[in-house]
Amino acid sequence: MDQAAAWLLDRQRLAADLGAPAQATRLRHKPGLSTVAALELSGELRWIRVSTPGHADKLQRSIRTAEAHGATVVTGAICGTDLQWAHGPAASDPILLRASRPGSSAAGRQVIERWAGGGLPVLRYNPSRRMVARWAVGSTTRNDSDLLVRLNAAADPEALRVPAHLAAHGVRVLVPTEVHRNGRISFWPWIDGPGDLAGCDDRQLLQQAGAELARLHRVPGGPGPHHGPDQLAEQRARQLRSLRLVDTELAEQAAEVETAVRLVERRHVRVHGDFSADQVLVDAGGRCVVADLDRSGFGDPRLDLAGFVAVELIDHGSSRRAEALLEGYGAAADDLRPWIGHALLTRLDQPFRAGDPEWRARTRKVIELAAGVLA
Repeated sequence: MDQAAAWLLDRQRLAADLGAPAQATRLRHKPGLSTVAALELSGELRWIRVSTPGHADKLQRSIRTAEAHGATVVTGAICGTDLQWAHGPAASDPILLRASRPGSSAAGRQVIERWAGGGLPVLRYNPSRRMVARWAVGSTTRNDSDLLVRLNAAADPEALRVPAHLAAHGVRVLVPTEVHRNGRISFWPWIDGPGDLAGCDDRQLLQQAGAELARLHRVPGGPGPHHGPDQLAEQRARQLRSLRLVDTELAEQAAEVETAVRLVERRHVRVHGDFSADQVLVDAGGRCVVADLDRSGFGDPRLDLAGFVAVELIDHGSSRRAEALLEGYGAAADDLRPWIGHALLTRLDQPFRAGDPEWRARTRKVIELAAGVLA
């Protein structure tokens, strides 16, 4: 692991160098080049970029972009290295500013101004990639009830066509109410209710979620990529490459386990592509609503079922809640084991990217879970 990542993961050193309690999360690590992360500094959400001399021009460009929008950017160097760093308010994220074009896009200007002014409660911030926030009722003429606003760095108009296609076939999903800048800015209905299924033990709700997933799997046509065995093998290969950059021993262990994955696509249906309990919201009426369909495409339905089980194993050490979902799905989930192994091995980078000080132990746990499932 290089010095930039080590510095960001060392919370004591990070706090000492930045002069306040600090924690880096959502790491995007390019060894020998730069590392970008979300920074929680004294309770404030910020972006931080650490760059080598070879990427100093990109660091300076980020600083200029943020400062051009009125942000104060703090800069410095990591002692004993040639690494430079800069951090600024999350609302001055240089990549998201360029994507939203607040200077020429009315929607982008409204989002950035409210975010910078503290009037936009942020639910999720992935630096240089995405921001998700709650857009309060009456904040503009566009809404008479709360909305969810998403700001994406990349345009993906095809992905935003998927929810409407599924809704037209009777699947309860979130459908955007407004889309701007080719999908970079979008507004969605706000779901009032108890939250998602991640902390839910209600068997009936889990069964209902399974039934909704089955309905999604029956939807014909529409846009989306193919999630076939070859594409999924490349996903695992990317995970192994990323892990090798920060810990070769763990990567070798994971690569040995990965050789046991054998996926055969028996059915080719519409899939969610990233299905787990936190992708299912519950509204005030107790109805499940499927969300986050950015990866939806076509593949074997076991991809979604196994993804749900894998997250349950990682987060709770048990697939007990998945049993209720499978009941609601209405079909026996035969031969899930290789698919669960795949789903686990595509989540190897999550502890590191989360900035978890115990990321090695947690990554090893995921590898051991995969090995047990595939044995």
